[in-house]
Amino acid sequence: MAMKVADQLNLLGNPVLQLNIEQLAADPGTPTLSRIYFNTTDSELRVYNGTAWVTLGGGSAMSANDILAALLNVDGSGSNLDADLLDGLQASAFALAAHNHTSSEITDFNAAVNALINTAIVDGAPGALDTLNELAAALGDDANFAANVSADIATRTRAFSQQVGDGSATSFAVTHNLNTTRAIVQVYEVATGEVVLCQVVRNNANQHTVTFASAPSNNEFEVVVIG
Repeated sequence: MAMKVADQLNLLGNPVLQLNIEQLAADPGTPTLSRIYFNTTDSELRVYNGTAWVTLGGGSAMSANDILAALLNVDGSGSNLDADLLDGLQASAFALAAHNHTSSEITDFNAAVNALINTAIVDGAPGALDTLNELAAALGDDANFAANVSADIATRTRAFSQQVGDGSATSFAVTHNLNTTRAIVQVYEVATGEVVLCQVVRNNANQHTVTFASAPSNNEFEVVVIG
């Protein structure tokens, strides 16, 4: 049966022979300052420093996981830990470089691409014309749309009109710049739209002269040249 000592024991400097320390499998739940015991689970001699149980030495060496766990609890520049020495890699090893990733691995990939398309390509275009397919359909899927439209315009009949009459002159030179000698010249009465017969002389490919028997009133007639 163990003997309890209720007061301090002064050995007067004499050695203690064959001393056995209390053996426990885990740290006591209600320790007191400087209490010592032997942890049979980790084979360590431990003492309570008033805040936590600390190992006095001996027993098995700390494992790599124990060391890592201890380091992970130390943070900040004041720890004096050098990350380059811990992992053997310099900071340059972590510089951005080419990487292969799928779009699903980039959290904002779709949003960034859609934003770029909306800004640089769609740019407020109406919904019916905001895709290449819709634009192609609007052009009749014609790869030569511009050239074909230009050629079509060139074949269209061109027209020029000019009102004549000032109450004194009977002849009027009408310059139309249609650049054709095959132009058709027709004269109408402005008020009624009726066809008026008069003398028409082709001066050149861009000008005709119309002559009336009597001087028409101010802008009484309209000369239409079609070419």
